[in-house]
Amino acid sequence: MKKHKKICFFILLTLLLNITGCTVYTEINNLPLILGVSIDKKNNDKYILTVEVFKPAVSSKEKNTEINTEILQAEGLTILDAIRNLVIKLGKRAYWTHLKVFIISKNIADEGISPILDMFNRNAHIRKEFPVLIANDENAYDIFYKGKEKLKEPVSIFLNDTVKSVDKVSKYDYVKFYELIDDISSEGQNLVLPLINMDSMEDEKIPLVYGLAVFKKDKMVGILDSNESKTLRLIKNKEKGGALIVQWSENNEQQNVTLGIIKSKTKLQLLYDEKNLNINIKTTSITEIVEIMNYKIDVLEENGRENLKKEAENKIKKDIETLLFKLQHELECDAIGIGKNIKEKHPNVWKKYENNWSNAFVSIQFNISVDVEIKGTASISEQLKVED
Repeated sequence: MKKHKKICFFILLTLLLNITGCTVYTEINNLPLILGVSIDKKNNDKYILTVEVFKPAVSSKEKNTEINTEILQAEGLTILDAIRNLVIKLGKRAYWTHLKVFIISKNIADEGISPILDMFNRNAHIRKEFPVLIANDENAYDIFYKGKEKLKEPVSIFLNDTVKSVDKVSKYDYVKFYELIDDISSEGQNLVLPLINMDSMEDEKIPLVYGLAVFKKDKMVGILDSNESKTLRLIKNKEKGGALIVQWSENNEQQNVTLGIIKSKTKLQLLYDEKNLNINIKTTSITEIVEIMNYKIDVLEENGRENLKKEAENKIKKDIETLLFKLQHELECDAIGIGKNIKEKHPNVWKKYENNWSNAFVSIQFNISVDVEIKGTASISEQLKVED
C-alpha cells in the first residue's frame, strides 16, 4: 500500500512540474496580444485584416508596464492567410486569447458574414466571448486608425467597455461571438448585431455604438435605429435599467419626463386556430421618475401621475407597433425570435410553419398590452417650484 502511494505521489509531482513551469508563461508574456480585429474586403476579393496590438513595454527606470498599442494590417485570400501574413509584420506569432472586439465591414455584411466566421469559430485557442459589431458608415479599419487618433485609451478596450454598458444605454445590443454562431444557426430567429458609427463630436470623429444591423440568414438587410433597438430589447426581456423619455403637451406646455426602468417583463402568448397565428404581447415595466423638465405641469399629484402613466404606456405601445411594422413589412425578419419561441413551446405548431417561417411571420396578428407602474420619484418626493 505504501509502495502504491509513493508511485502515485511521484506521478503527480512529475505532472505538476511539467505543467507549472515558468518557460511557457514567459513565452506568452512576450507575445504581442491582439486586442481587436476588423475585417474588410478589397475589390480583388482579398481580405484586409486590421488588428490593434498590445505590446508590453517595460520602463527600465520605473519598472512599470506601459500601455503601448499599434495598428497593423495584413491581406490574404482567406482569413487564415491574412493572419499568417500578419506574422511577418509582427516578427512572431500573435496571441489572440485576449480579443476584446471584432468588427466587420458593411460590405462584407451585405455579401454575407459566414465565410469570415469559420476560422475564428474553428480555432480552439480563441475564446468566443468577444463582442461582434458592424461598421456602419466607414471601412472597418478606419474605426481603429481614426479612433486611435482621438481616444486616450486603446480603441478595443473603449469599445468593449461601451458594449458592456448596454443595460444603462439600451440603444444597441451586446452580442458575443458564440451567441452570433448560435443565432445564425437557429431556426425561427434572425440575427441582429450592434452598429458602430464614426460620429462627429466637437468637430472630431470618434467611434460610437448605437443601432442594430438586421440579418436574413448571414446577409445584412437593414438597420434598427436607437429607439427601435431599445424596443427590441424590451420585447426580448433584455431591458434591465434603461430610461424611457415621455413627451406630451398640456395647456400649451410641452412636458418631458424621464422614467428610469427598474424592472421590465414581456410575455409572448400564442393564439392558434389552425389557420391563423396571433401573438399576445404583454409588457410590464416598473419605473421611477428620475427627471421632470417642466415644473409648470405637476406630474406628482394623483391626476398628474395618472396622466404620466397613460402617456408612458401609449409611448411604449406605439414604439412596439412601429418596430413590428418595420420587421414584418419592410425587413421581413423575425429579429424578436417569435419562431424560436413557438418551436420551443409549441413544437407541433412549428412543424406546420418551419419550412416557410418568413412568410408566416409577416402575416402574424399582434395584440399589444402595456402596463407601466410608477413606483417612486428617486430621492426627491416633490416637484421643483419656481416662484414668480
